[in-house]
Amino acid sequence: MASSLKGDRISIPNSSSNPSSGVKGDVYLDTGENLLYFNNGTAWAKVSATIVLITSISGNVIAGSGGVINFTGSGFLNNTCTINFISGSTTASVTASASSDGVLSNVSVPASIYNLNTGTTVSVTITNTEGGSSAAQVFILLAPPSGGTSNSYSGYVSHTFTSSGTFTHPTNLVIDYMIVAGGAGGGGSEGATAYGDGGGGGGAGGVLVGTSVTLSGTSTAITVGSGGSGMGAGNDSAINNIATAVGGGRGGTDQGTNNTAGDNGGVSGGSGGGAASTCSGQANGGAGTSGQGNAGGLCNGCSDRHGAGGGGKGGVGQGGNNYGNGNGGSGFNNSFRTGSNILYAGGGGGGSGSGSQNRGTSPSGGNGGLLNSNGQSSAANTGGGGGGTGAGSYSSGGNGGSGIVVIRYAV
Repeated sequence: MASSLKGDRISIPNSSSNPSSGVKGDVYLDTGENLLYFNNGTAWAKVSATIVLITSISGNVIAGSGGVINFTGSGFLNNTCTINFISGSTTASVTASASSDGVLSNVSVPASIYNLNTGTTVSVTITNTEGGSSAAQVFILLAPPSGGTSNSYSGYVSHTFTSSGTFTHPTNLVIDYMIVAGGAGGGGSEGATAYGDGGGGGGAGGVLVGTSVTLSGTSTAITVGSGGSGMGAGNDSAINNIATAVGGGRGGTDQGTNNTAGDNGGVSGGSGGGAASTCSGQANGGAGTSGQGNAGGLCNGCSDRHGAGGGGKGGVGQGGNNYGNGNGGSGFNNSFRTGSNILYAGGGGGGSGSGSQNRGTSPSGGNGGLLNSNGQSSAANTGGGGGGTGAGSYSSGGNGGSGIVVIRYAV
């Protein structure tokens, strides 16, 4: 390669890529990057390193817990970068791979940094593989959130609310959440054993799940809905200004004076209640709320006369009598609370009719009652529907399970 002197300047050879040959000291201008390269005797190298520019930094770093931060900018070179943290005499570095020249995400903050006191200011710089560095940016260690029952597991801290309360947190905290409303009570049945219709299973509480949601302010009200008593609707659960899950719809009952299909139908809700059995035409299950749950099962005919299952988050309730065994709709697994799946929001089973001892079962709600027996109640804080009452009992069905709200954030 040859340079030439042109008046008061030197003309440098141009190339769109590294020349195939060269000797130590050769120089050329890369026309694609508009940067000078020199031959160091082994390889071509840039005369000056690419400068790193940080245009934004986001994420939450909680004092004592940790967190991840995300960078946008330029000069990351779609390669491994070194992230340098400094606070007073405390220094630490980590490496992370950029997904592009301008995006560096999910950088874990070292323990020696996040274990400093709340309110500590931390400076951070980024160095790329060419040795180019950024100017310093800063973030502040935030106070730990509080409220509910906290639990730490594999990169997350969760806060579980089994009753209504307040979640106190740094502003702009990014969270995942699960909201489960209260399940509904099971339906009642006819009291006479000779010709009884079983009650419908209660519908599960509605379920909502959100990820990467930013909380404004520093406190957020949490509402946990109670389960419905027998023949009662479940109550809503909510994260204020974020989302509301709808309470389950009660199971259909055959305690009405007219003994018509209209008395026996399940009621709509987060998931709908199953219908009570009827000999007066078809009784329909209640509808579920879109995105939150499913419909309850329906009933028709005068054979076994057992009630239909309530709807669950994972599926519709099974029909009763001529339409099926009256099992409750399937539930929903979620791992936000502990890192392992927990089952929520199954529909209640339908109650036995006078034609058989058949009754509906439930995956996470209450089973239907046998003849002359009340339906089972769902466990607390599952949002499951209560079981329908078996024929021959005037009781009003099993209770629905109360709801639950779980919030988690990455550390």
